[in-house]
Amino acid sequence: MAAARKPKPGGAPVHAPQGPSERSRGRRPSPIDAFRRQAEEQGLDAAISKLPTNRSVGIVVPADREPVQMLGEEWQIDSSRFNQWLILYFSEYTPVRVWHWMAGEAEYGGFLQTTQKKMADALSLKQQHVGSAIGALTSLNLLWMEKRGKYWLQPFVTIKGGGPKQAEALEYLASVNAPPTFLRMPVLPDPKTRPRKKKESAE
Repeated sequence: MAAARKPKPGGAPVHAPQGPSERSRGRRPSPIDAFRRQAEEQGLDAAISKLPTNRSVGIVVPADREPVQMLGEEWQIDSSRFNQWLILYFSEYTPVRVWHWMAGEAEYGGFLQTTQKKMADALSLKQQHVGSAIGALTSLNLLWMEKRGKYWLQPFVTIKGGGPKQAEALEYLASVNAPPTFLRMPVLPDPKTRPRKKKESAE
C-alpha cells in the first residue's frame, strides 16, 4: 500500500496516487469498449437492447436480427480446407470457376438445375471446357448429377443453409440412390499428384 505523505497542519493524510486514471491520461472508454464490456457482463442480447438510437456506438444491431446475415440474404457453409485445396489442385482455374459458379447458383440444400451451355455462357468458356470441368469434379465425388440438368454439390465440403440442410440433403441423396462415395467425407488427392495444364479460355 502506498505510503502516506506528511499531512499539513490540521489536514488529513494524503495518499500517493496509484497511477494515472484514464481521465488523467486524456483517454475515455470508447462506446465500443463499453458495449463489449456490457456484452461480456450481461450477454449480447442485453447489450444490443441498450444500444443508443443515435448510432454514436458505431454499430447498430437490431434486437430481432437473424442469426446470420449475408449479401443477397443467402449464405452457405464452406470448408476452408477444401477451398484451399481446390485452387492448389486445379491450376488451370476452369474447374474452380465452374465450382464457385455452381455454388452461387445452388438452392438451399446444395443442388441446382442448369445446363452446361448456361454455365459456358455465364463464364465465357467453351462448353467442352465446362463439360471437362464437371467431369473432373464428378470423378472426385464433388459433384453428382441426379438427372439431366440437376446437379448436387458435395454436402461435406459446402452446404447452402447450414447444418439442418446438410442432414436433409444426405437423407434425400440416400433415398434417390446417390453413389455411396458421394455420401461420405471425400478423400482429396494431393495437389502435387495432378499433372499441370494450361489455362483454358474461350479464346
